[in-house]
Amino acid sequence: MDVLVAELRPGLWTWTAPHPEWHEQPVVRSYAFEREGALVLIDPISPPGELTADRELQVALTCPWHARSAPGLDAPDAEVESRPGFYPDERVIWLSEQGALVFGDSFPGGPVPDEWLGDLTRDDYRAWLAGLLDLPAELALPTHGDPGGRELLERAL
Repeated sequence: MDVLVAELRPGLWTWTAPHPEWHEQPVVRSYAFEREGALVLIDPISPPGELTADRELQVALTCPWHARSAPGLDAPDAEVESRPGFYPDERVIWLSEQGALVFGDSFPGGPVPDEWLGDLTRDDYRAWLAGLLDLPAELALPTHGDPGGRELLERAL
């Protein structure tokens, strides 16, 4: 499968690639952004060479289980601004320069399915998501779904 890179905004890219261990959702999404001469890869899976060639790389993860291809990159961890995710040990990465929120599993392009809530309620989820709308986010960037604008977050409420 070819990896297709899309530039969402100047200095902000996304791509999808097959997840080697998943069959129910075989394709997952990663993001990258430029910062101070480095390319920061978020939840990277099979980073495309045309994007990473001859660049200093750093890695940021929304959650530890999204390491994906990161261990093979030998890239240091990037310091990024973040907010708590809906799940323990997860965070939402806030790219203030891009006006973008990057989600791990907390936001699959809409509300989480009921079976993902566990012991929490739909009201708990809405309250968490509403708290993120205080940020001037223009883009919602899920790693399990397609990127969209702020209206994607608002519809999920």
